[in-house]
Amino acid sequence: MNICIVSSGTIRDSIPPMYGGGIQNYIYSISTFLASKGHNVKVFRRASTNFRIQNGNYNCLEIYGIKTIHNALFSTFLFSLKVIRKINKLVKKGEIEIIHVNSRVNATILRFFFPHIPFIFTEHNWDIIYAPIGYATSPLLYYSLLFFELFSLNFSSVIICLSRFLCSRIRSLINFEKKNTRLKQLPNTINEMLINESSPPLNDELSTEKYFLYIGRLEKEKNLSTLIKTFATTFSDTNKIKLYIIGTGSLNEYLTKLISDQGAIDRIFIKDKLSNKKKNSYLKNCLCLVLPSFYEVMPTVILEAYALRKPVIASNIAPHRELVRNKITGYLFNPNKEDNLAEMLNKMNDNNSNMMGMKAYKIFKKTYSVKNIGEKLVSIYKRTIYEK
Repeated sequence: MNICIVSSGTIRDSIPPMYGGGIQNYIYSISTFLASKGHNVKVFRRASTNFRIQNGNYNCLEIYGIKTIHNALFSTFLFSLKVIRKINKLVKKGEIEIIHVNSRVNATILRFFFPHIPFIFTEHNWDIIYAPIGYATSPLLYYSLLFFELFSLNFSSVIICLSRFLCSRIRSLINFEKKNTRLKQLPNTINEMLINESSPPLNDELSTEKYFLYIGRLEKEKNLSTLIKTFATTFSDTNKIKLYIIGTGSLNEYLTKLISDQGAIDRIFIKDKLSNKKKNSYLKNCLCLVLPSFYEVMPTVILEAYALRKPVIASNIAPHRELVRNKITGYLFNPNKEDNLAEMLNKMNDNNSNMMGMKAYKIFKKTYSVKNIGEKLVSIYKRTIYEK
């Protein structure tokens, strides 16, 4: 098949991923799998001055780096318009059979210009689907994004949902019947080989430390203040257990001050702008991953932890319940109760970490491997092209 995969086009865009990002990891994993099976895969991503290959072949993929501007509001629009021009040339040559888009803004614009090409939209966002109005965005921005969301959902040939919970929310948002065949539930995935290859050992000092780990954006929906306060009061200097927070976001300064106010600057550390290699090294050597979020869709980082045989302590929200099996691959806790989180942190010793990590890895191999998800995606592509 001739497949066109379009990334988000945001400032965080990077294919292959350099600094994480769920959408970027998802795209790179599925596109490399598709290419390994002999499909002609063209990937459109935002051009990055840090990436040595702007255009051309990379790991069997045909990469198109799209130059845009740094303004967050207009960069995605400009990205989409430039992608349209390039795709149009490829369509005329007969080099594209199906388009797979991973951003609601891109999906809306591209679908408007290519209404007759089989079109897949993977829903990665939670902010409009089930967050309260104004929680993640201003009301004005919320309704603007809602327009793009509804257009993408209503006019795509197939919608891929990364979790059962997200499927149910989309059905209620646009009144889909349960038997509607356009809505497909297909879990997130990562390429285990790429994760392991990019996990070099840490230096001797860090490899002997005991520490919990958070990886993700530093935003209010991630509930990091609860994690910091709970860890600071649960583990004193004498415990010699640390917490590393890897990520960037608007709360960086606030969380740094909170750590200082809690008297925990010697055991809680924020690490931003770590490469994927460094991030995966931290993940490979931690006791477990901790995700205290209020809102998620299907966190890729949980699959990364499972692939590296690490358990997860996660907030008891619907998307996490689909991934974390309580007392088997980790623990679930009430995100509004610090004492509940403290209890779960105390339970995670070396023995539980190793035992749960092995069970997590087995579940990853059986359910979330890129081979398993990639083969199902190929079936969706073929059926969508055939039905069109």
